[in-house]
Amino acid sequence: MCHGVPRWNGEPIQGKTLLIVSEQGIGDVIQFLRFVPEMEVMGARLIFSAYPDVVGLLANDPEAKKIEMAPLELSDIDFQARLLDLPLYLGVKTPSDVPKRIPYLFAKPAKVAEWGDFFAKMWVLKWVLSGLVIQPMAAMHFAPHQ
Repeated sequence: MCHGVPRWNGEPIQGKTLLIVSEQGIGDVIQFLRFVPEMEVMGARLIFSAYPDVVGLLANDPEAKKIEMAPLELSDIDFQARLLDLPLYLGVKTPSDVPKRIPYLFAKPAKVAEWGDFFAKMWVLKWVLSGLVIQPMAAMHFAPHQ
């Protein structure tokens, strides 16, 4: 968090610049990314600070706005918020309150094709695993009692 920048606590954000700071591990960041577009819908100008891999993932979103920016002064930022605090300030109380934009993550088409080919070639492993894991478990769970 940036010293001297007020924390956003849910007040109106229209026309304000909000620095969203990622925290925790990459898995948590990916799960909570779904809340970032909600801030834009509320009219905030967003600056998102995250792991480089996450920023790269976000760049694949066809709706993402890619803007070249000059370095900012702290005085250019109106508020800051931790990524994992967004659900609280957006009023999320139940699973039905969670944004449902699906998909909310996008992979590069070349990577999708590359991994699709990789897993398509894994049919032997799928066959072996189904024989070793799934079938014995099914037999164990459905065997008649003696």
